Amino acid sequence: MVLRSSFIPILMELLIINAGASKIGRLQSASSYSRLLAVTTAQVEDCHTCLLRNVGVERITLVASNKITRIYLIKSRVTVLESFLNQCNNEKSCQLQTDIDMFPPWSSILWRNPVLEVAISRFSMHINDITLDPSRDKKVVSNLESYRGIAFFFFDEIQKMHIRRHRTVKTRNAQLERKQIDKSTYQHSSVGNILIAQDPAVRESPSLARCFYSYSRRFQCERCLALHSISLGVRAYPFKKLKKGLDFVFAFASFHTHGKIQENCAKKYCLSLNSLSSAACDNLDRMFPQDKKTLHDDGTSANGAENQIEIVPPNHSQASISSQEDIYFRYIASDLDFGSDLGTELDTPTKNVKLGIEIQVIEQFLSQTEISCMRVRRDQNDRLFFLRCLSESAGNDNPIFLVRSSSLTELILFFKSSLLKVDFARNCFEEYGGSDIVPLLNPPSFCDYYRIKYKIKSNTYPELRTLTKTKPQTELCVLVSHITSKYKSCGRCVKTFFDPMYKGWVSMPPTHSSLWKDSKERNPSTMVDNVLLHCIRTKRCSKIQLYPKMVCKMHEEIMELHVKGNVINEKSMSKFDRMTDRVWPSADPHLSGSENLLDRPALMIVYDAIDPKECLRCLILCTQVFYSYKFKGNRRGYIWMHQSSSDLLSPCISGNSCTELWHDETAEQLAISDDMRPWSVVDIGDLNDF
Repeated sequence: MVLRSSFIPILMELLIINAGASKIGRLQSASSYSRLLAVTTAQVEDCHTCLLRNVGVERITLVASNKITRIYLIKSRVTVLESFLNQCNNEKSCQLQTDIDMFPPWSSILWRNPVLEVAISRFSMHINDITLDPSRDKKVVSNLESYRGIAFFFFDEIQKMHIRRHRTVKTRNAQLERKQIDKSTYQHSSVGNILIAQDPAVRESPSLARCFYSYSRRFQCERCLALHSISLGVRAYPFKKLKKGLDFVFAFASFHTHGKIQENCAKKYCLSLNSLSSAACDNLDRMFPQDKKTLHDDGTSANGAENQIEIVPPNHSQASISSQEDIYFRYIASDLDFGSDLGTELDTPTKNVKLGIEIQVIEQFLSQTEISCMRVRRDQNDRLFFLRCLSESAGNDNPIFLVRSSSLTELILFFKSSLLKVDFARNCFEEYGGSDIVPLLNPPSFCDYYRIKYKIKSNTYPELRTLTKTKPQTELCVLVSHITSKYKSCGRCVKTFFDPMYKGWVSMPPTHSSLWKDSKERNPSTMVDNVLLHCIRTKRCSKIQLYPKMVCKMHEEIMELHVKGNVINEKSMSKFDRMTDRVWPSADPHLSGSENLLDRPALMIVYDAIDPKECLRCLILCTQVFYSYKFKGNRRGYIWMHQSSSDLLSPCISGNSCTELWHDETAEQLAISDDMRPWSVVDIGDLNDF
């Protein structure tokens, strides 16, 4: 089903929804922006999970869908596009939908209108939304669609990409001619050679540079590294090697040794985090001399904005921190030993032979004094295949390509000049089309631009600076998860610090979760740290998360109703009706305003389902779910979730999913803290184990 509205058909910059000082005083990053994201529907679950867990999307809600395309309104950092392209954009998961003909109806009509006409039409729709319509139920307000009134900006390259995709070739001969490319033309007009000065770039201190090599770019890994960075940010450099996806080198300045950083971040949040030599860091700064300054400037700017953010008082109804990651990061930042630990640190080789070779290849590449660059324009569908083809064309020369700029339509590649042999990559251009290799009038200047003048998009996490100032609320509500074999040991450990809620609760095998609350007058920060150190780190428990105290309060109330067999009271609760409801649950005046669309309070929904886990999975993929509980030995349960369009909720009401959804309109609403991320399907485990 499709919402009765128009949608902008691509990842677009919207007018920033203020993520600075929030009206209710939440701890929030000033680096967050709102956008519309359109993706294909190859693997909806994998795509949704990748956006939340790898890219680090803070908020994500479905606003339109059809069999081919899903359009999300998301809140994330400015580097979300590059991060998505590096980690999620593939055939097995999902891809950015750049074909506007594949979007739900209405969207392509607006796309072809002039920008001014689009702005006027959106303004009129917004006026229509806030004008009372006597033909509608007064309780139903279309605030859920208020994002339509937010200003936006187009990506010019997407327009070009769409036009190029639909450009027809008149004859087969013309098509063959289009794919062919003259080797001499390619070598002299599309590739440039650069001589890099051998003098190292000027740095603040030889002991500050830190470089790490990793197989992934998960956002919690970046956050952990950024916690040790002087700028509270990192520079990420993607590398493409033979028969592999993208690997990454992270660089930043730090007062902490490689060993200390690896101890805090490796295995917990970073896959195969290994340090590079100090010489490799020097060579990276020499190759791209402006990047370090860019990160420093970005960090200074972001920190200045972050200082304006109001911190939640300890007795506020919503927790200042909630995720296990931030609990851990706060502990690290508060550690008495987390001061400057600079000292003599020798470059020690890794014991893993294969990994040692991979690191050696990276370091040898960075030591090159002559490199070549190439600008390749390829649609995302062929991008990875084209890169793999380039690697295979190099034979046994340990090919490696540094991806300098990654966008929807082009890649900037740096590689060692010795790869430029007579037949290098000729078959790649013939198979994937050589016309997309852009001719350049002055290749060396082009290469130097992307090496020296191009401004990278660094990821900064200035909110990490405020972690030491935040404290858990005085009345704690804690969710602790554990595997079946650790049920007793985890429970005994946590019980020394908290009281169990209603004998705890079992959500699904083989993973169990229990709610705990604090009724003892002790320091909440100390109690949470003790659970983290003594129960989580020792592997007795697998996960800890803090919730607002209202979650525990409402859990007690609904469990009492469940015992009495009175969870659903038809007189006081509204039932979802796909035929009459436009937005469900019906909008509340407190939920109005576009600035609250992604951060609005969550509502408690009671569900009845033939397959509870399938019901929960469907709801997670169409709206934002922050908590779930299933009554033991019963088809019913409850969740905390956001409103959604009835068109999007309707598919979840089916024979093998949810059968009924209920909402008590008089119930309290749950304020969502910025650190509370919506659930992904991974959070409910294997569907076969429910």
